[in-house]
Amino acid sequence: MTNTGPGGNGDIFLELQNYGDAPQDMTGWSVYRCIGIGVRASVPQVSVEQLDGVVLEPGQRFTAGRSGQAGADIRAVQDTTFGISFATQYGLLVFDQDGKIVDRVGSAREDVESFCAMGQPLPGVLNGLHWESWQRVDITGDDRRDFIVAGRTPGRRSAEAPQHQSVDSPVRITEVTNGDPGGTSDNFFELTSTGDAPVDVTGWQVYRCTGTGRLYDGMLQLNLPDGEMAPGEVFTAARTGADSTVEHPDVTYGTSFNAVNGFGLMVVDKDRNVVHSVGVFDRVDFPCTADEPLSDTLDFASGESYQRVAFTGDNAKDYVRANRTPGKFAPDVEAVEVQKPKMGDAGINEIAAGRPDDKGGQKAQYVEIINNGSTPADLSGLRVNYCAADGRRMLEPAAVVPDGLSLAPGGVLTGKVRLSPTPPSSRRATVPQSRMPQAHFSTPSVSTTTTWAK
Repeated sequence: MTNTGPGGNGDIFLELQNYGDAPQDMTGWSVYRCIGIGVRASVPQVSVEQLDGVVLEPGQRFTAGRSGQAGADIRAVQDTTFGISFATQYGLLVFDQDGKIVDRVGSAREDVESFCAMGQPLPGVLNGLHWESWQRVDITGDDRRDFIVAGRTPGRRSAEAPQHQSVDSPVRITEVTNGDPGGTSDNFFELTSTGDAPVDVTGWQVYRCTGTGRLYDGMLQLNLPDGEMAPGEVFTAARTGADSTVEHPDVTYGTSFNAVNGFGLMVVDKDRNVVHSVGVFDRVDFPCTADEPLSDTLDFASGESYQRVAFTGDNAKDYVRANRTPGKFAPDVEAVEVQKPKMGDAGINEIAAGRPDDKGGQKAQYVEIINNGSTPADLSGLRVNYCAADGRRMLEPAAVVPDGLSLAPGGVLTGKVRLSPTPPSSRRATVPQSRMPQAHFSTPSVSTTTTWAK
């Protein structure tokens, strides 16, 4: 089975085989898929009607392809079709005429409890560029022992050993980000020839993994220029457009990397052997990663990127979060640690996401900052940021407290949304507990409410 192929996420099929010594009448049988959350779908993938009268001889296969989207190699051998593609997390259940499960197999993240899986689910690592599928090689009752990854063989005998198309090369992805100070369209990646000899990169290509982790022909990011990369040479590619803040890249591309669900990059040679890959995902299996992925939590506003500092073959160990250095390979770059709150006397005391539209809607949002200390708290220059739906802080602060504003012990500063903001006074003042000033700010342009203060 497979949920992706060179033609995309519809270039797929499933295949059944009779491993017994006698013919198997499949009248009354059906095949169901598991959906993305791991449970069985409500409608069959291959129905009782489609299997009515089908008899599989020993060793015979039954192939079902995605209607209208499966590749020519699948269409040439398919016995029937199905109309719904598989999700990123998926699987198959085969039922006999009595409704008993005859076989099952599941592919899902480890944190998804797949009803289809037997034992630990298969990871979502199929590479559509290489026409890969999961193929059975044994019948132990453990998916990870029974199936291997190999180039797909619809209607033909399965492969006997795993197949991986990769080559060793000193050319590495040395820096990557899916957003920067210019926003989600301000992204770039960097390749560096880390060896001692020139490397011919003629015919090489760079592909991106989608937010679901899948990879196929349509995900071509760019073709590398023909020629050689000299030892130590750095090649920088950046997103085209006015939002990009990368100066003088070697080449530009027109499609940004997914800034919400994560992304990955894969460099392949002229024969489509994998040269190098990296994955930036939190909750997705994917073919672009090497071992453990990088967390999709870069702070765009401060210009963070992931930069290579080691060569272990594990993305999580080979890259660190750092202030970006496009066009410069800096293996000794200083890592940036994720900031933790510095809890002081002044902090968020209360927050409201708003009310129904007929009772104020977004304008009813507010946040309170309280001084829990025993001395006045100077709030001058305090910045408060929205976090957007993807969890990242937005590029510009929602509000900045004016200079000269301090809060008395027990005092509360209330920030409320205001469509037409009035610039607050910059006079220095100590706010007594009995007085609760309101700082008004413009309505934010986001559809989610997370921690924000004014």
